[in-house]
Amino acid sequence: MEQIYQIRNYLDKKDFDLIILCGDMNSIPSSKELQCIRQHGFIDYNNNPTYEEGLILDYILSKSKFPIKVKSKILVQSLSDHHCYKQF
Repeated sequence: MEQIYQIRNYLDKKDFDLIILCGDMNSIPSSKELQCIRQHGFIDYNNNPTYEEGLILDYILSKSKFPIKVKSKILVQSLSDHHCYKQF
């Protein structure tokens, strides 16, 4: 949570039209870390599992001053220990 607070506080001080936050958060969608990010206006568009047993651990989140329409899909399921996905 401390890392989430640091990132969130840094980004809250900036004035951007679009912020993209991505990475292996090692957190499930219902975790307190992801809830904290969402409470600050970030939207996660990936609904596909990126790890074993149907877990979502990898995220691309955005916060924008204008509407964004995004879909995502899994591209590769045998790369490293996480599945790759693409947003379009």
